[in-house]
Amino acid sequence: MVTQSDFEIGFIQKRQGQDYVFPIKNFFDNEAEFYEKMEDKHTEIIENFETSLTFYSHIPELRLYFDAIEVLPEQTMKMDERGESYLEPSLEALTLFSTTQECYPLIPGFYRLMVILGNKTWYSWVKISPKQMLDTQLEIMKNEVEQELRGLAQDLLMKKTGMGSSGQAIPQSMLEQFATMRERFPSVMAALTDLFRKVNYRITKEYVLVPAGKSRNMDGKSLQQRLMNPGNHHKVKSPECTLIYDLPENRFVKKIISSVSQKLSIFIEAVDRLNRELLTEKSKGIFRSELEKRRTLSELENLAEMAKKMRGAFYWIKTAPWYDQVKEHSATNTSIPHVMHSDSRYRALFQLYRELENEEKNQKLEHSYAYQWKRTDKLYEIWGFIKFIKLLSNDEHGFTPVRGWIFDDQPSSSSSLTRSLPTGTSIEFIKEDWKLQLVYEELLPTKSDASNRMKPLFTRGTNTCPDTRLDVYKKEVYVGSLIIDFKYRPLRYIWDQNLFLTNQPHKTMRQLISYADHLHSRYLFGGDNEDHPLIRFINPVQEVWALFPARASTAHIIYDKDHKVRLLEFTPGFDQSHVSIELKKVLDGLIERADKVRKMF
Repeated sequence: MVTQSDFEIGFIQKRQGQDYVFPIKNFFDNEAEFYEKMEDKHTEIIENFETSLTFYSHIPELRLYFDAIEVLPEQTMKMDERGESYLEPSLEALTLFSTTQECYPLIPGFYRLMVILGNKTWYSWVKISPKQMLDTQLEIMKNEVEQELRGLAQDLLMKKTGMGSSGQAIPQSMLEQFATMRERFPSVMAALTDLFRKVNYRITKEYVLVPAGKSRNMDGKSLQQRLMNPGNHHKVKSPECTLIYDLPENRFVKKIISSVSQKLSIFIEAVDRLNRELLTEKSKGIFRSELEKRRTLSELENLAEMAKKMRGAFYWIKTAPWYDQVKEHSATNTSIPHVMHSDSRYRALFQLYRELENEEKNQKLEHSYAYQWKRTDKLYEIWGFIKFIKLLSNDEHGFTPVRGWIFDDQPSSSSSLTRSLPTGTSIEFIKEDWKLQLVYEELLPTKSDASNRMKPLFTRGTNTCPDTRLDVYKKEVYVGSLIIDFKYRPLRYIWDQNLFLTNQPHKTMRQLISYADHLHSRYLFGGDNEDHPLIRFINPVQEVWALFPARASTAHIIYDKDHKVRLLEFTPGFDQSHVSIELKKVLDGLIERADKVRKMF
């Protein structure tokens, strides 16, 4: 008999040059208890350290399933009959993450680990903890990214469609539910298509007496009946198989189809009603122009068309041959059939149903923003960029975002309630005669000819893609930039003043210095005097910022005036007013410098 002692599983992490071993000791053989004890019994390792997994056993048939191996190269894994990846016992450790190889880092969170042999399963939890911040800070960062993006997108859509106006509102909860249905629709449609053709069923066998000459099927029971009744040669018991579709999971599917269809119908009615109200208004009403009103009507038509398409898919499944053979799900039955979790087709429908029925459910973002599974360093960049949108828009700075990303007025086929944040995203802000361009991860050209007035910088260095760039214009004249990099690492690995004594600054220091020294612009102060020797050698970059998180709030600010590099602590959940203060100083400094230069010409 195989027991837990027949295998050993553990992690090896290299920290500061030493190997640390973390054996997995907490296993469950009861799945319900396994899920209940997630927080209490788990093995914990930390992200962004070199990590290997060991799986030793003298039983080669054992299979190890672990959520984190899905990102590994296929040649390192086996594939089971369901298409799921697993590992076999081995004397060699498997590298999960290495700084020297092309490995996707382990993302903080809980991961399932299962060891399976035949019908026996052992379960265990593995927790990946964040390296640079507390679990609570990481959750705050995830929530803030999701909430801020959702808030920005919803505020804009409500403004465009008049949803915030009295008598013209589509409830926010309804809007969120539709966003969820739209996000889930591709996987749900695939599930419905498959269920239409091959839904689960149970086979029952019944025996009926038929004339011996007409019996097509005979089995052991049929032969036994003939032997026991030798005088009755004219009739025989013939087995007849019947497919039974009235199963608990199919009843639940029928309940989901009815619920979602109803929600879509209500949403379509609300959109159509708002559309009619806007059409009956002779004036532009709450809109700034007739063009904006027409765009809003077009957006509403797109919403209604998509909702009707989705509802049609749910109506279509009702025409399946098995559908009418399934009874309605009892309202008093609160149990969830196991198949709703284990079968991917049923699970896709159940996930949608669960999200829609949860009153606490908040709108999810599209697939490229699955924040729960984004690298923490990338998530920190996104969080920082969104925070700067909020900083520039707050009362202290008073800038208004007018175009770019979700702030574009022009609807398109790709417009959505929530959008991803692609590289090269640029948002324009205005205030009086100021104009700012906040740019996310845009590659800088290496020749001046490739720059222009709206992309005024080029570089003579090798570092060409800062996380964020803020270009500043006054009266349509470019006056300079602020370069911002978000560094998810300890301060000592970002900037170490002592390394200048040996003339050996590390890679990150050289990157920041390159941004400060090697960025130039032919359009600085208008570009009319670009050949003037004074203008030619003025650096358009006022400062380079490196922002980093900390486990404890310090409002830490370090400024290296020799290299124009400023380091600021910038942590989710903590006060960020010191960053806002420094931002104002940079903006004021750029304008002051521009005024001085203008007086010289």
